[in-house]
Amino acid sequence: MPALAAVERQVYSVSLFAFATGLLPSGFWKCGGGSRAAQYPSGDYCLLRKTGGVVLFKSFSMNMLPRFILLVFIALNIVSCEQNILFSEKKEIPRGVWTYRDTLDFRFTVTDTAQLYDMYVDFEHADTFPNQNIYLKLYTRFPDGKRLSRARSFDLFDAQGESDGECSGGRCRVHSLLQNNAYFNRPGEYVITLEQFMRRDSLAGVKSVSLVIEKTKQTRGK
Repeated sequence: MPALAAVERQVYSVSLFAFATGLLPSGFWKCGGGSRAAQYPSGDYCLLRKTGGVVLFKSFSMNMLPRFILLVFIALNIVSCEQNILFSEKKEIPRGVWTYRDTLDFRFTVTDTAQLYDMYVDFEHADTFPNQNIYLKLYTRFPDGKRLSRARSFDLFDAQGESDGECSGGRCRVHSLLQNNAYFNRPGEYVITLEQFMRRDSLAGVKSVSLVIEKTKQTRGK
C-alpha cells in the first residue's frame, strides 16, 4: 500500500446522496481516525477503491451536504414535474401586439384516454396592460376532424388593480386555469387554437401566451 502522503484526495460528490439518505455503501468509513487523521479532517467521509493495484482514498466534506441535499431535492422535483406534463408550449407575440390575425396553434398527441388532465393558459404581459381581463376565442380540433369553439375570459388583475400573477421588471406572468379534470375521448392529434377576442384589433402589451397540460393523479372511473 502506498504511503498516505502519495494518496490521491478527490471530492466524491456522487456518493453524497447515499450518505444523505443513510444508504452508505460498503467501503465508507469515518475519516479522522488512526493513521489517516493527518490526511483527512475529522468530519469527512471516505471511500476506498482499488485502481490498478493502487489504493485511492476519495473524500468529501460534511460542509457540502446541505447544498447537495438542496440540489437533489430540486432535481427530483424537476424530474417529477416533467413526467407529469403532457404538453407545454410558449408562443411569443410579435412586437408585443396581439392582432386578430395572430392565431396561436398548439398541437399535441394523446395516447391515454382514461387519464384526467388540468389545462392552463399562461399569459406574460406588460404591467401597464390597461384591461382587468382578456377575452379569447378557443377552438379545439379533434383527431376525427371535428372542431368546437367557445369564448372565454381570463382575469389578469383583481378589482383593486393588483396582478393575479407575479410581476417583475415591468412584466407580469399569470397562470390561469382553462379546465380541470379534462379528458380526451379519442387517441391522436389535437389542435387548440387561441385568438384574442377583444374589441380592438391590435392588443398591445401581451408578450407571450402558453398552453400547459398536466396529468392529474386521477383517471376516469376511479
